[in-house]
Amino acid sequence: MDYELAKKLKDAGYKFPANDGCANCWGDLGQGCSEECGKEHCPTLSELIEACGDGFGKLEKHRPNIGWGAYADNGIDEFGLTPEEAVARLWLALNKK
Repeated sequence: MDYELAKKLKDAGYKFPANDGCANCWGDLGQGCSEECGKEHCPTLSELIEACGDGFGKLEKHRPNIGWGAYADNGIDEFGLTPEEAVARLWLALNKK
């Protein structure tokens, strides 16, 4: 998952684990973590699906080079190049304020 998508998750209230990076990870520059603080933890596919809750419908691989689709039971669908990206985008759509 790239920095921009991880930052959108964080800004939208996704609950990252306790080791969610340092000021460099989430600062405006998006420089990433230094060796001293460790690597930021991007959620796994399982964590993202669980975070979507009971509304998560399915995850589907599309034709090669097109990516993945994540679908909610309420008709919301989102897409990404990886399954993690698609489900992260679905979480964002399900948690719009």
